[in-house]
Amino acid sequence: MIGPLQFDRPLDLARMRRERHARLVDAMREHAVDALVLLGQSNVGYATGTRVPAADQARAIHRRPVAVVTADSAAPHVFTWSPEGAPPELPDDHVHPGVLLELDEGVPRLLDVLPGGTLALDELTMPLRAALAGRDVVDASTVVTAAKVVKTADEIECIRRAQAINEAAIVDVHEMLAPGVRGTELTGRLLRRAFELGATGNTVDPVWQVMPPETSSGSTTASRTRAISRTMATPGWSVARWVDGVARSSRAGGKWWTRCARQSSRVPLHAISPGRPER
Repeated sequence: MIGPLQFDRPLDLARMRRERHARLVDAMREHAVDALVLLGQSNVGYATGTRVPAADQARAIHRRPVAVVTADSAAPHVFTWSPEGAPPELPDDHVHPGVLLELDEGVPRLLDVLPGGTLALDELTMPLRAALAGRDVVDASTVVTAAKVVKTADEIECIRRAQAINEAAIVDVHEMLAPGVRGTELTGRLLRRAFELGATGNTVDPVWQVMPPETSSGSTTASRTRAISRTMATPGWSVARWVDGVARSSRAGGKWWTRCARQSSRVPLHAISPGRPER
């Protein structure tokens, strides 16, 4: 087994977190926002560096982390059910136990750390909405997008490493691709290899799209949409692969393979237009 991939450039995650926080504070001041209240897991991760275990959607929402970022450049507050996932530079008194914002009794603990002035939120539960009645509340997307739109050097390096691991891991999957192989087998091989190469997590399951050489070759549902198998059942069919990023960064990539194909169809761009029938 080959060990983790080696890279030729440094990666400083603590510096990346500092620069992200500084970009958020600058955007808050530019948009006259005094505090960000973030409930979305990706936004909390961006603002604080806090990581949480992967979970199904219901559990992830029930036990989601919450972050409060203030425009005075102070360290963020984070409420989390997984305190071990908080970055080491956060002060102990800024890492709080998780809160249930879907219940009235969970909201007061969050209100205790909120400053006065304008609040920007990315999501609102009904109890939180009621508790903030009378406060100046705006959408956080303007601030968060302004901070995220330009990547730092360390963010770019995370993306580069994630895609390098993706591309290296997919080589193993390509070798096992054959009629009869199931998508779950391809997924298992891809994820195992990605972690062997140094991945630290995966947030979206790989998707394997099995396709016939022409759309008319596949079966259809009652509504005449194409019913595509998740198993490589027929020689000559193709597989498109889409997989989420790894190595602390989201990076989607795609591959297209044809197995045992006798002929490859190519449709010119000018032939693709609204209203044209599929072949």
